[in-house]
Amino acid sequence: MFAASRCVGYNSGKESPEDKRSTMNELPELHVIFTMGCDPIPRKAAAGDAPRNWEVSSRAIEGYTYRLARAGFPVTLFLDPWCVEEHTPLLEELMVQKAEYGAYVHPPNLLLSRFTRHLGEYNAADQRTMIEHVTDRFYEALGIRPRSFRGGRFSASDATFKVLYELGYRQGSLSRPGFDAPSTPHSGMARSCTPTMRTPTIG
Repeated sequence: MFAASRCVGYNSGKESPEDKRSTMNELPELHVIFTMGCDPIPRKAAAGDAPRNWEVSSRAIEGYTYRLARAGFPVTLFLDPWCVEEHTPLLEELMVQKAEYGAYVHPPNLLLSRFTRHLGEYNAADQRTMIEHVTDRFYEALGIRPRSFRGGRFSASDATFKVLYELGYRQGSLSRPGFDAPSTPHSGMARSCTPTMRTPTIG
């Protein structure tokens, strides 16, 4: 499950008769979620915002996780499979900090020659192939199967949710309502969106 902090309701201390009959003046709980998408280092088809090398990648992951842990917030790291394989010892160590590891799937990063576009542009069968590939590599490296998911650039389609559920995923950050990348030939953004910064149940 995603890390979350809790903020309790606030009121002024001045109770009206209505306040005594109802607690509707209280603010709802606020859940703050800390996540980090972890790209691999630059490769033939890697994302332009990838870390320069694995040392930079390791320092970023470790620093982010420990800083938040000291403040009392565990994190969710969405990890590309190359990151999982490269940083296995570090990730095993960070489990003590109650970090959660989710799968990060950006097709061009996988270097599977026929998958070069965003996840949401592919049909259900192709999405299953890619997500299953990443899930298996995750399990082989860390011995766990992730239950949280993020597509590269938050890309998804209506087909994504069923595929994820069937593969054991139960929550994720999958899309940004209204977001498009007009400078990118293939944006692949979902039209049926899960709100940003929420942890919906998939299914």
